[in-house]
Amino acid sequence: MGLCGLYVSACGVELNGLWVYPDKRGRGISLMLMSKILSFYETLGLKEIIIYNFHHSSSNSFYKKFGAKVFKTQFQLKEQILTDVFKCDIITMKDSMNGSILKYSI
Repeated sequence: MGLCGLYVSACGVELNGLWVYPDKRGRGISLMLMSKILSFYETLGLKEIIIYNFHHSSSNSFYKKFGAKVFKTQFQLKEQILTDVFKCDIITMKDSMNGSILKYSI
């Protein structure tokens, strides 16, 4: 698992990477990590999250499922990697994810 490139701005937080090893997927790990991240930044009074994700990544559906919307697509790393940039309200995303986390609770 890894979390990389988390930046804070005046009104929101920017996430530039969230990975879970393929053999660990399907266990709610991404949901739990995102929920903790969102809860932490919500306590700081931040309102939105900006998420950068590879354009052709299957995980784009993960962010869309929980309310994130692509507001632009851009190239990164010297025009080599097409990236979708999502935006979402922190509370909306967290509440949506917390409903799904229940099925993974021990």
